[in-house]
Amino acid sequence: MKAFTVFMPVHNTDAYLNEAIESVLKQDYEDFDFLIIDDGSTDKSKEIIMSYSDPRIKFISAPHDYIATLNMGLEVASGEYIAHFDSDDIMPSNRLSIQLDFIRSHPDVDVCGGYIEMFGNINEIITWYPLTHREITNFFLWGSPVVHGTSCIKKEFIIRNNLRYSDDYIYCEDYKLWVDIAKAGGKFANIPETLLQYRCHRAQVSTQHHSEQKNGSLIVRQEAIEWFVSNIEKNTSLGMEVVEKFLPSWNFLNMHNMLTPETYVRTIYEIVDKLRDRKIINV
Repeated sequence: MKAFTVFMPVHNTDAYLNEAIESVLKQDYEDFDFLIIDDGSTDKSKEIIMSYSDPRIKFISAPHDYIATLNMGLEVASGEYIAHFDSDDIMPSNRLSIQLDFIRSHPDVDVCGGYIEMFGNINEIITWYPLTHREITNFFLWGSPVVHGTSCIKKEFIIRNNLRYSDDYIYCEDYKLWVDIAKAGGKFANIPETLLQYRCHRAQVSTQHHSEQKNGSLIVRQEAIEWFVSNIEKNTSLGMEVVEKFLPSWNFLNMHNMLTPETYVRTIYEIVDKLRDRKIINV
């Protein structure tokens, strides 16, 4: 079994596709499978993909259904880890070797990601992602703590727990999957290295569907809060006070728009962190 299947879904990215494919094929760690699934492209994407003859490439053509394409990738990938990559980005030549070194030295980690370098409309290197499992799962209360295009997911964990991307969260499907993995006991890490050159352009999903992505993320955030609360040990005085007194009153204020979402989430975050320090919550 290969350590990695690099999985790249493609939908109408012919302007960037050659650069994306070349960046994967030029990895300094070469022993991987490269799964490309065309998600119903109507431009020249298929022609570009089929022009490559590298034996590591496995190409599948599918009708346009992005979530179904992502789930097909989970099922078809044959590597120990599924390394996600988007077809309008660039993979640094040392990404796979960095992640391989990390996962071999941290066998308990089920999902690992890393930093990104943004280019195009925005030029910035982002290095503020949380690194440890605790920091990452705490960050669920704010948003998605692992960049999907840098993620490396242990396939065995996904299959054993029957986890999939959800149609109900089409513009924040990765955030939802991370929370589901955590609920199933999965361990997370981010590597403090740049693992992706992330292209910023007007046609990308985060630009075209910003409001839908934001609304979906709020729902996943609430699910994360409920998961943390459900794991509070109520047989301690502090745990009982939080569950029976503090959270209900704050939920009431939040439901009646008497709190800003930022204030609500920040307070829950602080509560969760303190409860973890005092071993009253352990997730």
